[in-house]
Amino acid sequence: SAAEDRGSPVDYIAMALLSVESALLGNVRWVSPWGSWKEPPTIWMAQVGYPSSGKSPGQDAVREPLGQLESSMADGYPDHLREWRTKKEEAKIRREDWENIVKESVKTGKTAPMLPENAVEPEKPQCPRVMIVDATPEAVAKLAAAQPRGLLSHRDELAGMIGNFDRYNGAGGERAFWLEAFGGRKFVVDRKKEDQPLVIPHLSISILGGLQPDRLATLLLSGDDDGLASRFLYTWPDPVEPMRPKGTLDGAIVQRVMSRLWELPMATDENGIPCPRIVSLSDEAAGAFQDW
Repeated sequence: SAAEDRGSPVDYIAMALLSVESALLGNVRWVSPWGSWKEPPTIWMAQVGYPSSGKSPGQDAVREPLGQLESSMADGYPDHLREWRTKKEEAKIRREDWENIVKESVKTGKTAPMLPENAVEPEKPQCPRVMIVDATPEAVAKLAAAQPRGLLSHRDELAGMIGNFDRYNGAGGERAFWLEAFGGRKFVVDRKKEDQPLVIPHLSISILGGLQPDRLATLLLSGDDDGLASRFLYTWPDPVEPMRPKGTLDGAIVQRVMSRLWELPMATDENGIPCPRIVSLSDEAAGAFQDW
């Protein structure tokens, strides 16, 4: 129904849906084929096709309900932001009072008191997000730390994302960051302006975007093989002729499914930190996987 409504090959819609679902599951559910082998459901989807082949409309059919889910998630964010600003100002005033006490203590030769906990500026809350479009690795890392469930990077044209790798430092750091975002492993960012490093227990980011065939050849299939090309799944369906839809599309169905995935609870580790709940394959499934 969505393919007919958008004038897009069904492949683009199905693969976009799969990629979005993988982001919503992100670090909520991981699979274990056997033993200690655990994998996140991260999917990088490159939708290949020439201009006007229906890539963007196909992605929009899935991206739009995801955007509506994000909007509903952010309902209470303005209140959280006002609360943070209030606590920030309170901490600033307490810090000024503490600094005056320290100055007086130094003058009189007394022991200065330690900085009170409530005089430390609180971390600014992040607006709840699932989808990112264009951001530096540092900004993405902040979002990933604030959103432990996982993220989706959506670029209508993947060439804009891949072609701009390392535009900031030119040393391969951005490309390496994204390569690591596929595996869901721990990632630590040391920040110059902060006392504490930014720790991401599981860096899991799914990717969805379109790519023209010529750009696929130059961006992913040429040069040194660092594993970037093999991390993507590719779909390149035959184009379809535009036609008037025969029925109407019920977008509420997709929204309900996305909401249910978003509401799935994460597990917690021994320190109370959210972590993936591991789903093990049955013996029959593990056998089928081994045969494959």
